[in-house]
Amino acid sequence: MATILRYKAFLLTIGMVLGIANPILAQNWPERHGFVQYSQEPEPITVQGQIVVPHNADSVELRTARLLHKFFSDFVIIEEPARSDSLYSLFNPDYGKLPPAIFVGKTRLADRCLTRKGEICDDGFILKSDGRLAVIHGLQDKAIYYGACRLLELKGYRMTHHQIPDVAPDIQPGIPIVDEVNNPSFAYREIWYYTPHHSQDYADWHGLHRRIRVGDSNQYIWDSRFSGPLRWAEGMYVHTFQKLIPPHKYFDRHPEWFTETGGRRVRDGQLCLSNPEVLDTLCANLAKMMEEQPGAQIWSVSNNDNYNVCQCPKCRHMDSLYGGPSGTLIHFINQVARRFPNKTISTLAYQFTRRAPQPVNGHVEKPDSNVNIMFCSIECGRQEAIATAPAEASFRRDMEDWAAICGIENGKLKNIWVRQLILNSQFSNLNYMCGTMWCNSATCGTLSPIFMCCNPILSTSTTTAYA
Repeated sequence: MATILRYKAFLLTIGMVLGIANPILAQNWPERHGFVQYSQEPEPITVQGQIVVPHNADSVELRTARLLHKFFSDFVIIEEPARSDSLYSLFNPDYGKLPPAIFVGKTRLADRCLTRKGEICDDGFILKSDGRLAVIHGLQDKAIYYGACRLLELKGYRMTHHQIPDVAPDIQPGIPIVDEVNNPSFAYREIWYYTPHHSQDYADWHGLHRRIRVGDSNQYIWDSRFSGPLRWAEGMYVHTFQKLIPPHKYFDRHPEWFTETGGRRVRDGQLCLSNPEVLDTLCANLAKMMEEQPGAQIWSVSNNDNYNVCQCPKCRHMDSLYGGPSGTLIHFINQVARRFPNKTISTLAYQFTRRAPQPVNGHVEKPDSNVNIMFCSIECGRQEAIATAPAEASFRRDMEDWAAICGIENGKLKNIWVRQLILNSQFSNLNYMCGTMWCNSATCGTLSPIFMCCNPILSTSTTTAYA
């Protein structure tokens, strides 16, 4: 157990050798944050390294430091020294005498010494280590926590249990040597499954967003504390046409706003997207919902869960102009998105809209920049890999077509997220490369949708070794 006396002795030793530590400042800071546990008698100890957090570290930085301390138990947690950027420099002749250190978060060392901070996207992170000094730096939400989990995985730890990481027999000693800017392939990543929703540690280890249970009910809501700029509107995830223009409220007065099939209007279908009154009413109702949830960023405006697409003459004409039902949908969604330019409007490439809009006279209807396409694989079989199964050729074609329409920005597909539905299956077979879209998903359950990507933190320009 690290006692306060041992901790003071360590700081005084470092201060005498290197002239760097302020033991008065350093001893009080850990006490205030609960890092030092007291004992009745002093005990001898050899401190092997330091976990360094910035002055006035925030809650994520402190939690990350505590996580690392569990696995580097002979490291102490300290506040960053005043001259860390010059001390931990290869030009410092005493560099080799310094104890190994892991710098966590928005430290001065990271700010002054890291040269690739501009490459970070979303909740990605920089992880850089020469085996003696490691720096974990990120900008958004839990990025540095993800970086710490990545460092622990490089040592050999895995987390398959919802409470504690696995302890494998081949754990590597010391701090791994690594140099990577590690950005997620998908900005939002969720598994609709018991374990990540009930274990924050499990979800965070795997870089997943999660929902939390409301009391003893079966209702789950997004964990808004850590959803950052990707907070979804509650109750507005998919199949929302019926919520934005409820049939029980509008069908009797305005049957023309709903699907026409076989020459008659039906209440249990889709909306008539060629009717301008539908657009105006839907946007008015959506605006009221946004007033009730001003902090929500992502709002679904998406087709209901059935194949009853409108077949009225005007909608069929729009299908011919915009390259099919998906083109008509994107044309409609773009108009919604333009009325709410500061929000993200999500819609579905699902069932009759899964096929991408086809070119018409050289024109393809493309989603606006604040429109998100949720691409779904519910029709796919589970007995073979989607990447190679002959039966899934149309799925691969649709994915490639959507990728071509949306394009690539900063090395990632724009505007597309993946929703994978697993029916009575233990493992997903979605492992398919399309441009830079990559998914490798695993879950189990009766009906378990996998949203976006379940092994999401993928590194670029990475080299890994061990000291």
